[in-house]
Amino acid sequence: MDIKIRQANKNDIPILIKLHIKLLDFEGVREINEENINWAFQKIINSENSYIFLIEHAGNIAGMCSLHTLISSIEGGFCGLIEDFYIDEKYRKLGLGQALVENIEEFCKVKDYKRIQLLCRSNNANAIKFYEKLDFNGTDMVFFYKRL
Repeated sequence: MDIKIRQANKNDIPILIKLHIKLLDFEGVREINEENINWAFQKIINSENSYIFLIEHAGNIAGMCSLHTLISSIEGGFCGLIEDFYIDEKYRKLGLGQALVENIEEFCKVKDYKRIQLLCRSNNANAIKFYEKLDFNGTDMVFFYKRL
């Protein structure tokens, strides 16, 4: 399989924005602000503790994923939070998602992270099945947020 996984750079931001908008549309988000997305990707790319990974298939960018470093008192070390995981529809079922997750796992092991975690919509049966296949464990925790 002709794939390449690499960290994104500032020249990738236009394609990252396009992929992210597809992700938000898939999730049913209607409030899409490209300036906010651009700002976030600029910050992540320039951060020492956050990363964006791109996966290419036959020279075309097929998907992305961001990884953010957390500190866990339970684990006694760093943990990785996976966000914005998206494989373009035309590249699904090719093993690219699994390859991207495995690459992130290896990246985290090298950095001595103790755990990786992610959030997934409870009604996204395909994603849940995918993550369980990759040995992620679900929890009974509930995610809350409050906009400020």
